[in-house]
Amino acid sequence: MKPIEVLLAEDSVGDILLMHQAVTLERSPISVRVAADGKQAIQILAKRDLPPDLIIVDLGIPKLSELSVLKKRHPGVPVVVLTPSRNPLQRRNAIQLGARKYLQKPTNLAGYRRAISPIIRNWGKTNRQVAV
Repeated sequence: MKPIEVLLAEDSVGDILLMHQAVTLERSPISVRVAADGKQAIQILAKRDLPPDLIIVDLGIPKLSELSVLKKRHPGVPVVVLTPSRNPLQRRNAIQLGARKYLQKPTNLAGYRRAISPIIRNWGKTNRQVAV
C-alpha cells in the first residue's frame, strides 16, 4: 500500500519530532516530508508532479507570507493549519483560503496524537477527498 504523503511545513525540531512520533503510531503507512520554512514548502509544492495528499502547516514558520502555502497548494489537496496562534482573524483568513481545519498546536505527544489521529483516520486510501 502506498503511504499517505504529508507535507509538514514546520520549523520547530521538537514539533517535527512529536509529529513523526504521532504518525508512526498510526496504523496507516505515512510518509512525512518536512519544509523548514514557507519558501521551501512552496518550492516543494511547485516541483512535485504528484502533490502531497495532505499539507500540515504552522503559520508561524519563517518566510511564510500571508498564508502562501494555502494559496499555492494544488486544488483538492487539503491543508490543516497547526499553529500556536489564537488569532481569530488569522483563523478566519485560513478557513476562507481553504484550510480544512485550524488547530491549536499541541505541546506533547498525547496532544499530537489527539490532533492528528482523526485526520489520518479519515484519510482512506480509497477516498482521499474525505473531509478532515
